Order: sequence, then C-alpha cells, then structure tokens
Amino acid sequence: GGEVELGGRNCDKTAITVDVIDNEQNKILRFIVPSIYKHDATNALFAYKVGKICGISDENIAKGIMNFKSCNGRGSKFKIGSFEIIDDTYNASFESSEQAVISLASYSSIVKKYSVLIMGDMHEIGEMAKEYHEKIGHIARKYGIKQLICYGNFSKDLCKGFSGGIAVDSREQVVDTILKNVPKESVLLIKASR
Repeated sequence: GGEVELGGRNCDKTAITVDVIDNEQNKILRFIVPSIYKHDATNALFAYKVGKICGISDENIAKGIMNFKSCNGRGSKFKIGSFEIIDDTYNASFESSEQAVISLASYSSIVKKYSVLIMGDMHEIGEMAKEYHEKIGHIARKYGIKQLICYGNFSKDLCKGFSGGIAVDSREQVVDTILKNVPKESVLLIKASR
C-alpha cells in the first residue's frame, strides 16, 4: 500500500478537521472527526489507511469517520442541566490525563466556556503516583483550567500541583461541590480510572 501521513488538524466546537495526505494517489483528503481529542486525528489516519487496504472508497471512509462515536467513558459528551460533561473515566494514565487536560483547555477556549477538571486517581502508575498527580495539577494550571475538583487518595497532590482546587472525600461531595461552586454553562471534564 501507499504512504499516508497526517497533513494537518484543526479543532472546532464539535469536531476535528483532519487533512490526510495520500502520497500514492497524490492527493489531500479532508475528514471531519466528531471528537475534541486531537489524538483521534491520528486514529482517523489509521482508519483511512486500513480502509484503503480493504478497498473501501474515500467517500465511504469519510462517512465512517464522520459517524465515529466515542465509547462511554472515552471522551463521550453529554449535558446535565446547563453543564456540558466530557466523560473520560474509562482509564487514567499520566499521558492520557495530560492529553485530556490539554484537550479541555483547547475546547473550553473554543466554545468560550469556564473549564472545570474533575479528577480522580490515576491507577497503575506505581511509586511515581504522588509526583504524577502533582504534575497533572500543575499542567491543568499551566493550560488555564479554571477550577479543579478532585476525589481520591491523591487529591491533595493534584491540588498542590494546581496551587488550589477542592479535594473532596466522596462522590456525593463532588456533586455538591459542582452545584455550589461551578458557574452555569461550564464544561466539565471528568477524568479517572474506573
């Protein structure tokens, strides 16, 4: 098969526009990926390549990519009242948490909404757990996340890295904290390991 590469990507309110350069066909194809996560641009590139290997037309590949839906807990979006929720609770490694924070910052800037990170523990990161949680708090502050609410064994480390935030002791307190402290029309990213 021919070589393909990612030519560019741009995120708007609901999707990423992906340019795929197909060197074999000497053309650039534009796909719309309904996701706020920029790593899904790379996934679209792989989907295109696999589709071409299987003999699927560019048009049908584009339709398939455009109909992409995140699985529950992997960046799925929904509304509760005036809050826009991004559910990314399937898993939380350091790298996926970092990318989720960056995506929240980018997305909330585009839609001009107040950004809130609701963070639980990242599991399976071993003896670096305290340091990694503190780093995620720092990254959230660096990228302009407006508010941090955390729950779990490492919530104090997250707050330390963020230089603020609210650490709570139960899921019920997470909900109470949101209702009492988060402005209406905010976008909330929930990130944790199941």
